[in-house]
Amino acid sequence: MSVVIAACSPLQITSALAVAKKQILHSDGYQDDVAIRQRLAQISRISTDDDGNTSRQSVLEFFAPHQPDGDQDEESSIDWRDKGLCSGSDQRMFFPERGESALPAKKVCYGCEFREPCAEVAIERGEKFGVWGGLSERERRRIRSQRARARRQDVTEIPVAIAE
Repeated sequence: MSVVIAACSPLQITSALAVAKKQILHSDGYQDDVAIRQRLAQISRISTDDDGNTSRQSVLEFFAPHQPDGDQDEESSIDWRDKGLCSGSDQRMFFPERGESALPAKKVCYGCEFREPCAEVAIERGEKFGVWGGLSERERRRIRSQRARARRQDVTEIPVAIAE
């Protein structure tokens, strides 16, 4: 698959992703609203340049299977997401419908030792759906905006503000 993607122009990749989004929304394999939102969130991680063109490298990284570095020890190669409190929870609570409360998901996050790295990953990836590290999309967007403003003003990076 990566050979085909690598040979595509940015416009072709962008068009293919638009088609993929439509297929996800209308596929029998994605009848569950949570599954749809999770897959769309994954697609939204693929970055675009200032002209709106999708980067080939971003697409290749997205579809490439995860392979831990060979020089990592066994403990560090275990994904922290598998250890988080959310891993044993109903994932639907982390992707509430419009108008539903995000508080149940946030309560799970507040007790998790991996809250900060989870929030940082979501902020860096620009996650558009769900509760990550106890932060809603609106809260993550506000932090990204604050950090961008700070970079423009040449100020040090603003950390994730995690209220207890």
